[in-house]
Order: sequence, then C-alpha cells, then structure tokens
Amino acid sequence: RKLMDLWCRLRQQGRQKQASQEEKDAYMKKCKTDDAMSALEAQNQCKDLMKMQANIYHARRQQGREVAYDVLLSDYTTSPEVQVMEIGKAMGICKEAHTNSALVNLVVSMGTYLHDKPDKDMGITQMHDVHNDKQRQAKCGKLAEWMRQDPECGEWMAGNASAASNSILRKMSMGK
Repeated sequence: RKLMDLWCRLRQQGRQKQASQEEKDAYMKKCKTDDAMSALEAQNQCKDLMKMQANIYHARRQQGREVAYDVLLSDYTTSPEVQVMEIGKAMGICKEAHTNSALVNLVVSMGTYLHDKPDKDMGITQMHDVHNDKQRQAKCGKLAEWMRQDPECGEWMAGNASAASNSILRKMSMGK
C-alpha cells in the first residue's frame, strides 16, 4: 500500500466538511517525514486490513457458515500446488479436477504470470506492483517495527495474519 501511494492519506471520518487539497497535501508531506505519524499510519493500515478480514469472516458466521479455506500468503509461497488443490476442494470442485496435476499446474502458472506481470491485468488481479527486497527495505523498512508497537497488530503479525490472531474478529464474534 505504501509503494502504491495509498499511504498517509488524511482520514475524513468524523469531519464535518471535506478537507481541502492543500490540507491533504500538507498532511501527506508531514506524515511521510514524521516517524510518529508514519507509525500511526502503519497501525491504522494494519487495522484496516484486519477489519476487512474480520468483516468477511463475521458475515459468513452470521449466515451460519465458515470460510471454507483461507490461504496464507506464506503457505502459497512455499506450496502453491497444495494451496490450489485445497482451494478447489473447498470450492466443491470435483476431486478429478482439483487433484489433476496438469490443471493445478495451469492455475499455478497463471497465478505466477499475474504476479510477475501485475501491470498487464490489473483489472483482474487488483494487486499492486511486486517489489523486490531492496525497494521493500527502502520504502518499508520500519513498517514491521511500527506495526508491532500496537498490541493488536503485533498479535496479528505474529499469527501470520490468520483469522485466529485477529482481535477485531474476536470482538465482533463476542458482539462487541
């Protein structure tokens, strides 16, 4: 989100009137150079992502259902074929298809192509450009440290962003 310039945007929630462009620009400039503001931004972005995940899980549970299968990026990175098969199984795709190695390899290859060329089909992937370790360190070097300063984000990070480690989802499940 930081590399795609979705960072340090002035939040409008609770305002009586929309901020001017000058106010937004001044906020963004200060936020990008002030570590305390950047740390708060990192924590807010983390909680935004936690809320997105919590809303999906909570909506399913309100319907008396569960999320059938949730793929962690770390699992997909280490075993994409296994993850594709498990997704197919969870979607109810017949065993002959979701265990067919040629079909699984096709899906993995398509995912690899979209990952390697995110700018070619952004309408499909809705993803940002993939960045290398050098870019990540230059732009995002302190993100993990800042997010861990917040107990909820720290727990979620330690839990590899799993739903089980999402305190916002736990609160929603308890009706808070």
